[in-house]
Amino acid sequence: MVAQLPRCGATRVDGTPCEARARTGRPFCWAHDPDLADKRDEARREGGHNITGAVAKRSTSARIERAASLVEQAMTQVYKGKLTPAQGQAVASDARALVRLLEVGELNQRLLRLENAAKTPQGQAE
Repeated sequence: MVAQLPRCGATRVDGTPCEARARTGRPFCWAHDPDLADKRDEARREGGHNITGAVAKRSTSARIERAASLVEQAMTQVYKGKLTPAQGQAVASDARALVRLLEVGELNQRLLRLENAAKTPQGQAE
């Protein structure tokens, strides 16, 4: 039997305990470990700069497919009377918002790549 790592000892901003697993030998998860603050800041600054188009596209496509699946499931649940029409509409609305956000994120990544390419002199690698 595999031993589970303990939960992170930090408290979230909303006052609830963090539910992430603590790092091996540490009392906190990656997001709350004070020793990793510099790495987290660097990762935030980098953002999606290192994501390749193929990885971002695959990730976006998979998430859109999952959202579509959830909407289909909600439609079925509304049809069967297990969800109210308002609940089904809320699922669809959330899915629409997610798809829009993913599209904006993908366009932002493309724009960043184009801007970086424009900064790089012709014939030179970044």
